[in-house]
Amino acid sequence: MLKSFLVLLIEIYQKYISPYKGYRCAHGVFYKGDSCSCAVRKVIQRRGLIRGYSDIRNQFARCSYAYERLEEEKDKKRRKKDNWMADCLELPCSVNYCMPSPKKWCKGSDVDGCDLPCDCL
Repeated sequence: MLKSFLVLLIEIYQKYISPYKGYRCAHGVFYKGDSCSCAVRKVIQRRGLIRGYSDIRNQFARCSYAYERLEEEKDKKRRKKDNWMADCLELPCSVNYCMPSPKKWCKGSDVDGCDLPCDCL
């Protein structure tokens, strides 16, 4: 009785709440598999709440780990995007795609380095 009630609650969540949250479970995204609600529903159907408790707890622990890894990846991308000029500065000056030429970029200003012969600052 309790098993079918819990499965029904999870199915209601999956059908009416989850699609409108605007994001997917971190476990499902990171491991490219089942979401937590799907995995927990399967555990409850197979083993019940009491016997499956440790599996459910482990599922949420894996989801927490996946969330942390996804946040780290997002931070790395953000830092790389924010630090584009530092990457440019490490390139040799013969590379012409880093920035517009200093004469165009510094036109009409007294910025140091505007007379550089190369396109990187």
